[in-house]
Amino acid sequence: KSGCSRHSVDKSDDTNAVQKLPGEGTNLETEQSQSSSGGGGMQIARKTNDAKEDEIEENLDMTQRSLENLRTIAIGMGDVIDRQNDQIDRLNLKTQDNNLRVSEANKQTEALLKK
Repeated sequence: KSGCSRHSVDKSDDTNAVQKLPGEGTNLETEQSQSSSGGGGMQIARKTNDAKEDEIEENLDMTQRSLENLRTIAIGMGDVIDRQNDQIDRLNLKTQDNNLRVSEANKQTEALLKK
């Protein structure tokens, strides 16, 4: 096996469940920690603890906040789209109903004109 794969596929059942490899999660390069902004996420272990690493961490925190904002916006947009789709569905039903009424009225008008 090559060292590139992080997960193995369990082929003993039809679900193809992904399972962790033995010893996975013991990577010495990462650690669970609280960032200076109070968020808790997976972060790269600091090596030099210098201003450059501080700047990188600040930029990553800012990027994370931006992504969270974009996610919130996307969820809101999805909600608006769902409501608009419901409105379109209601309008389509009303339009179909009105088309049937107009068609029936046209038939009645044509019948009256032929008399």
